[in-house]
Amino acid sequence: EASRRSQFSAVVAGVPSNVVWQGIDQSDWTKVKSSWSQGGQPLAFVPYAPSTEFKGIRDIYDRSMRAEGEEGDAAIPVERINGDILLVSAGQDGLWDSTGMSRRIVARLGANNFAHRVEHLDYPTAGHGVVGGPVTLEQAQQLTQVGGTPEGNYAARQEVWTRVLAFFDRTLRH
Repeated sequence: EASRRSQFSAVVAGVPSNVVWQGIDQSDWTKVKSSWSQGGQPLAFVPYAPSTEFKGIRDIYDRSMRAEGEEGDAAIPVERINGDILLVSAGQDGLWDSTGMSRRIVARLGANNFAHRVEHLDYPTAGHGVVGGPVTLEQAQQLTQVGGTPEGNYAARQEVWTRVLAFFDRTLRH
């Protein structure tokens, strides 16, 4: 949204994607369409690569990811964002490669001489549930369903919310 509307002056992207992905229509799995639209028109997207064997959600995204620079119109135009950006990724993300996609976002911003500050926090032993407030050790264990170790999820969640609040305090205070 922030890449398409200039009124946003600060963005936190938790376990982000650098591209628009194919949508999932649970009422009809054969429908292939975008997960996002603008003005009622579907945005270009990366389709899921076909497979004869389901090996998990992460495998679908890994197989479907195009080589860097080959995302075409499905790439999110992050360079249009009108403010500072904080990316939060997880090295053991069980859904998709949020660390790799965050690095692609940073590279795209650099290639387009992005004028604002960009910060990328990567938590190598955390999973897709990395963003949010502090959790108990029991909750951190539950978060392993979407990747990471209990210890990694716990440590990341103890820190990340404070870092997000500090980012907004720094960027939005004028």
